[in-house]
Amino acid sequence: MKPIIAKTMNALKYNKIILAGGNGYLGTVLAAHFKSLAKDIIILARHPKGAEGNIRTLVWDGKTEGNWVNELEGADLLVNLCGKSVNCRYTEKNKKEILDSRINPTNLLNRVVAKLQHPPKLWVNSASATIYRHAEDRPQTEADGGIGEGFSVEICKAWEQAFFETEIHGVRKVALRTGIVFGKSDGVFPRLLNLVKVGLGGKQGTGRQMVSWIHEQDVAGITEWLLEQPGIKGVLNATAPNPVSNALQMQLIRNAYGIKFGLPAPAWLLKAGSYFIGTEAELILKSRWVLPKRLIEGGYEFKYPTLDLAVQECLDNRKSKLARIFWIITIPVLFGLLMRFMFDIDSWESLYKVMSVSFIFLVPFGIGVLTIFFSSVERVQSIGYRILMPWVPILGLLSITIALTIEGWACWMMALPIFFAAGSLGGLTAGYFKLKKHKNENTYISLLVLLPLFVSPIEQAIGSIPGRYEAYTYIDIHAANRGKIWDNVTRVKAINKEQDKGWLTQTLGFPRPIRAELNYNGVGAYRKAIFSKGLVFHEGVESYLDQHSMHFSIKAYPYEIPSTTMDKHVVIGGDYFDVLDGTYVLQQLSPGTYRLHLYSHFMLTTTFNFYASWWAGWIMKDIQNNILQVIKERAEQ
Repeated sequence: MKPIIAKTMNALKYNKIILAGGNGYLGTVLAAHFKSLAKDIIILARHPKGAEGNIRTLVWDGKTEGNWVNELEGADLLVNLCGKSVNCRYTEKNKKEILDSRINPTNLLNRVVAKLQHPPKLWVNSASATIYRHAEDRPQTEADGGIGEGFSVEICKAWEQAFFETEIHGVRKVALRTGIVFGKSDGVFPRLLNLVKVGLGGKQGTGRQMVSWIHEQDVAGITEWLLEQPGIKGVLNATAPNPVSNALQMQLIRNAYGIKFGLPAPAWLLKAGSYFIGTEAELILKSRWVLPKRLIEGGYEFKYPTLDLAVQECLDNRKSKLARIFWIITIPVLFGLLMRFMFDIDSWESLYKVMSVSFIFLVPFGIGVLTIFFSSVERVQSIGYRILMPWVPILGLLSITIALTIEGWACWMMALPIFFAAGSLGGLTAGYFKLKKHKNENTYISLLVLLPLFVSPIEQAIGSIPGRYEAYTYIDIHAANRGKIWDNVTRVKAINKEQDKGWLTQTLGFPRPIRAELNYNGVGAYRKAIFSKGLVFHEGVESYLDQHSMHFSIKAYPYEIPSTTMDKHVVIGGDYFDVLDGTYVLQQLSPGTYRLHLYSHFMLTTTFNFYASWWAGWIMKDIQNNILQVIKERAEQ
């Protein structure tokens, strides 16, 4: 094994590559490009990150020296990519940050590299093609390009000046004046494609402004090519040899995507819009007509010399990414469906039940784990992605189970907050193992996903603990006498849809109250509380004080309730939820003002009563408030 490893290491072209500020978009592209070509790739970044093979991240602040300095000794290549994005409003604060984020790291690296015994052989510093003037008349080259004016140009000039003002023996310096970067994962292309998708992919401004662009793989290719060109130093235009107009750029993207028309955006609209989204219209409206004369003369062969080829590559890659996203979502959804099927098999109910902590909490946790496990490391680095991405397959599971009538809307509404929270927790947990590159990552992930199957038998062996809960509501009524109020308490006549104010029960699709009338006033009296969709409560009066109080038992029989009325997991009188009794109390507050109290008690029999009782109490109070509102309205007429 050792000779094989040694042979592989000797086959690498380069010893060490240093990427200062390499945790951004282009740094990721360069790291991926050199991963198979160099023994070590060192990224200098502000935040720590676990090693990925031969790619290591060292923390620096871009201002002061640290332990990272020693890593520059003997490096083949140093690339400085530091710089705050110019995609922002040019406020005084942002201007200072844009300038400092470029000048400070460049000055620091100059000081450090100058003191090294074996400094990097080649130092490539980021620069920008925006240094040239607005040009619609002719292309700008390194030899005859006119330098422009304005804030962005002054930044470019100061940046290059800081880079070149210190000559270091043995170090060849190249400033890459890079054009607009087209790439598969970031850069300008995804944003332009989004405009095309929503029909806004027309020309921007006059459309005549030139766009000097470059594909991300050519940025990496040029960087490697420079390592083999010892005679090239100084300023280099890093743009494709075939710039296009803005109008043609948008047309090529539309054609490649299959959309023939796109609304244009006039300059005034771009200026107004850029203000509101916090950027500068100059980024779109300035004509950058730049040619890579030195690259062409030096013999560099572009992988993507024309924009149509670059756009097609970006689209093809996005299609493969869409396929990956499909599986990132599909596998967790299939897992959720499988668990839903297994936990609902009647013959397995001694081990598995849908109405359990194991299913409602641990299954979405597993969905979150799988979602992040199958995602790319680049995506998982975002904590927002780890928290929110598991919600996508959860919503997919919701849609499928409702469409196939496996689960009801009401059940999902009550379970969704737990599913979202548990899914996010699963995503964060899987993200921890993925980013740490734990050697037993696959084992841990498997155990986390299978937790529902391990925990549920224990949960079912412990069993559910029945709990009795109370829902209390009241309403103040202004009426001439008690009798009018009491008549509406004992005999609730037909309630039409317009009088139904139960917003929560309406949202959940629960039956609405229709009528409930006692057969007589007194102990032993009986009434049917009739709701829509065939739901009936049988109420028997157990204590009665005329015009003061009435206590009654409540019974619902599941066999009387049509199967389409309520999901079996929340059906009243079923295995998990039952209403026990109710009490009306009429209290006089002052002459003509009364307070009507309504109490009810209900029973829950689950292993997660702590959560189910919150929903059940909210629903019971909504029903009670609805009835009280009807009584108040009728008594005050």
